[in-house]
Amino acid sequence: MFLLLDANVIVGNPLLRGRQWDAVADAVASEALDLYVPELAVDEAVARYRDSAALREREAKKALKTWPPRSRELVQEAINASESFAAEYESLLRARLEQMGAEIVGYPEVEHREVALRAISRSAPFDREGNGYRDALHWYVFVDLLLTCEPEDPHGPRPFEWWSFASLR
Repeated sequence: MFLLLDANVIVGNPLLRGRQWDAVADAVASEALDLYVPELAVDEAVARYRDSAALREREAKKALKTWPPRSRELVQEAINASESFAAEYESLLRARLEQMGAEIVGYPEVEHREVALRAISRSAPFDREGNGYRDALHWYVFVDLLLTCEPEDPHGPRPFEWWSFASLR
């Protein structure tokens, strides 16, 4: 069995801490689960974390003038710490994913025309406005994993044999 993370899951818990993530790491360590994270999800999570940190820092800087002098120094230290953490966030996230036993999967190799035609026809994951490019890339990573991952028991039932995953591409 495998688990494929997207950026929304990472953004909700930027360092993937807590019991649920420890349980995922334990399942990976015991080989009960394979954990995959698309490079796209890492890139998007890092960008979103840095954007939200920059917004918090701007708001704190605007409020600085309303604080007493000693408090301003403390708020400025917090701003500096936030900026430093945001700069290091990508390496911290990658280290945590490595610690959990995750495999980071590169961007999918897919023809631009194929993605564009899905967008033009508003086929899933594209919506009526044609939005869904990142979701489409995640979809191609997911399908590639389905096509390449072997089931745990090669002699056991293969629940996906009835479906041609090549047709999903």
